Amino acid sequence: NPPDIHATGQDLSDLLASILRIDVDHTEGDKAYRVPEDNPFTEQDGVRPEIWAYGFRNPWKMSFDPDGNLWVGDVGWELWEMIFRVDRGGNYGWSIVEGPQPVRTEYQRGPTPIIPGTVAHSHIESRSITGGFVYTGNALPKLRGSYIYGDYVTGKIWSLPFNPRTKAVGKPVELVDSPLQIITFGEETDGELFVVDYNGGLYRLADNSDRQPNRDFPTKLSETGLFQSDKDDELAEGVIPYGINAEPWEDGATAMRALAIPGAPTLDLYEKSNAQIGYLKGHWKYPTDTVFVKTLSLDMGNNNETTRRIETQLLHYDEDTWRAYTYEWNEEQTDATLVPSEGKNRTFKIKDPNAPGGERIQSWRFASRTECIVCHVTRTGSVLGFHVPQLDIETFGTNQLEMLTGVGLFRDPHKELKKLNIKPESAYPDPYDKTASIESRARTYLQVNCAHCHLRGGGGTAPFELLSRLPLEKTGALAARPTQGTFDIFGAEVISPEDPYRSVLYHRLATLGKGHMPHIGAEQIDERGLKLISDWITSLPHEAKPDESDRIRQRLRKADEKAWASLQSGQNVAANLDHLLSSTSGALLLMEVLDSLDQPARKLVLKRAAETEPPIRGLFERFLPPEARSQRLGTSVKPEEILALQGDAMRGRELFLKASGVQCRNCHQVGDQGKELGPKLDGIAKKLSPEQILESILEPSKKIDPKFVSYLMETSEGQVHSGLLVKRDAKAVVLKDSGGKEITVPTDQVEQLVPQQKSIMPELLLRDLTAEQVADLLAFLNRLK
Repeated sequence: NPPDIHATGQDLSDLLASILRIDVDHTEGDKAYRVPEDNPFTEQDGVRPEIWAYGFRNPWKMSFDPDGNLWVGDVGWELWEMIFRVDRGGNYGWSIVEGPQPVRTEYQRGPTPIIPGTVAHSHIESRSITGGFVYTGNALPKLRGSYIYGDYVTGKIWSLPFNPRTKAVGKPVELVDSPLQIITFGEETDGELFVVDYNGGLYRLADNSDRQPNRDFPTKLSETGLFQSDKDDELAEGVIPYGINAEPWEDGATAMRALAIPGAPTLDLYEKSNAQIGYLKGHWKYPTDTVFVKTLSLDMGNNNETTRRIETQLLHYDEDTWRAYTYEWNEEQTDATLVPSEGKNRTFKIKDPNAPGGERIQSWRFASRTECIVCHVTRTGSVLGFHVPQLDIETFGTNQLEMLTGVGLFRDPHKELKKLNIKPESAYPDPYDKTASIESRARTYLQVNCAHCHLRGGGGTAPFELLSRLPLEKTGALAARPTQGTFDIFGAEVISPEDPYRSVLYHRLATLGKGHMPHIGAEQIDERGLKLISDWITSLPHEAKPDESDRIRQRLRKADEKAWASLQSGQNVAANLDHLLSSTSGALLLMEVLDSLDQPARKLVLKRAAETEPPIRGLFERFLPPEARSQRLGTSVKPEEILALQGDAMRGRELFLKASGVQCRNCHQVGDQGKELGPKLDGIAKKLSPEQILESILEPSKKIDPKFVSYLMETSEGQVHSGLLVKRDAKAVVLKDSGGKEITVPTDQVEQLVPQQKSIMPELLLRDLTAEQVADLLAFLNRLK
């Protein structure tokens, strides 16, 4: 960690991360095989001709179907497991991507574009994929022609419908959730399949069409048996309430927690770990049907006089898997209803004397069941808050750990952990309690809000860990170069000691725009938590480095502070404001002190910030009412709905060529109209389907032609430029920016030049268009054949 440290996934000068095609029946030179002449890379210099396809992480089982299609299961890294139908010369992305997730985006791509996975399963349902076969037998006629595959860890088996004529695939269908460790599949001569368990068993699939769904599942919270009286929040007998030291940020909500364990067992500790299935040494073992309960409530205004229950979350242990469910409380606050599996969005009106009209709108996301398990991953043991450092808290004059030990829930955890040679962690402080050290508070804040993803195997693909038990220098975050984007910060580091404004971690917590952390969960900015992290980073000692880059960072910081001091005193307001908003680090400083400005200056800042690029604009959106914020495509645009609309090509042509809010023509040409920065669009409909055209607009960085890879350049003057690489030689480096302007910098003044594997085409291009306008634009582009 980080993965692929030798950068071999996209490097075709060696045979690693590749599928090879050789002829073992003939020899060639001193080799015991021959390379077929029709292999895809036989004519390219510096490329091993044996390679048939590349960009694989760890293929586990591959097979050919009767039509010659090659199918591969590729075991993933942190987040995804892939199935590929492999094409000649195909690039399957590792380690630039892991399925749909960017990983080492700074690496140079191979000679062919990255092809998305045929299927990508998240680590919620699959943790070690096992490739199988296209079924050709007769015993299961509904599956004939489908690709059958499984998972070693979860025991699940899927079928993937496939049309060999059109190469179209359907959605994977889960056939069975078995207790097997599926190590491989086998195929008999009659096309029937068998499943091989790691422990030596051989199994067949059999039809189970008589199975009935569980119609008794509780769709009302009152049906779960967890509460005696939902109206009064009175827990049922045997359900144990508990509290924790350090609450995670949940968009301003407060939490009530409880635990229900069937029977009256005394919980034991795992004596060894199997993180793949969530068994962690030193964590408690829970019996089947254990349920954790958390009810979230919002203060609706009036200084906590009116508190409303919003949702109750349940985490249920079902034999060997934790399953998550969410219940939404009704308006009367008498019961809660099960939220659909895909989740739900809604808004609440909160009384706020500081908001226009004395009221503000708060958006709320009821998480999908998949989103819940993204945080409750097996690498954390799935249970996040019920641990010694969280439970070691004084409540009602007694220590909670001692109280839970006294009622027989578990034995003294400190003594039990010492038996396993595990040093118990100290109790977490409340991150907002200023009587504790700033170091312990900040590390605890990152532990409870970030570390469930940002640990090895947790799913956060940036190569650092935010576990509070690790010394800071061993987290991989201190003074580390970011791998998932710098947001145009000169000399950016994940955590830049003494300088929060060059710390990507701080930027991600501060922005509401692209790059906001967390990706799933809280959507509002925790202002107290943000101040804590800023103060903590500022307190970290900075060791001056004898390099030019460090001197530039110090000079730029002083210039930003001088501009702010001048702005604060009312001098040269426009010039100083332009200076601070010209860089992300300056904008972070300005964002932090915005509330200290008078109302006219504040309005001017927000007006100017709204005209800047996304890394800066997103920092100031939290100061705007929700209706004035950018409507992000991830939640407001559904491609299938746009594709279902009947667009008007003539209106789309007018949009492309004349509309002020459409930027396509600034970079693309149709005929002789527009600018030639990106690819010309004449003939695009011959190469791409309407679905692919729309995808390329919504996700411009998903597939990038190597000729249009964007580069990031940092100069010895502290400037940051990005654009297409026009020229690079001993004299100068020339980039062409998104406006078509060429930027020339002498080579000896270039501090760093790295490919971004990010399209120069901006994200959120369609944010100001209606669905009908996008359909019109798509209809126009679809006529360019």
